[in-house]
Amino acid sequence: MIQLSEDSTRLSSLALFEMMIDVVQVVCGNRAGAATILLDEEGRSLEEIGLLGEQVPTFVARSLHDVAVLLKEKFELRPKNDV
Repeated sequence: MIQLSEDSTRLSSLALFEMMIDVVQVVCGNRAGAATILLDEEGRSLEEIGLLGEQVPTFVARSLHDVAVLLKEKFELRPKNDV
């Protein structure tokens, strides 16, 4: 069961539902051993988001641009035909 901290109860129902979907995806990625990135456009810290344990992503990005920067800085990206 996914549990969010009490701070998460301040979110609207729709925002909470969307956050739970994102958290489920992070948990699945973490359990699979993958690096995970949570896109949080509000720029909140992990404490403000209220994630615990395996719900915590490897990285948090504020925009898709930030995701692209993370991918370039933290991972070795290779062209598709360079297997």
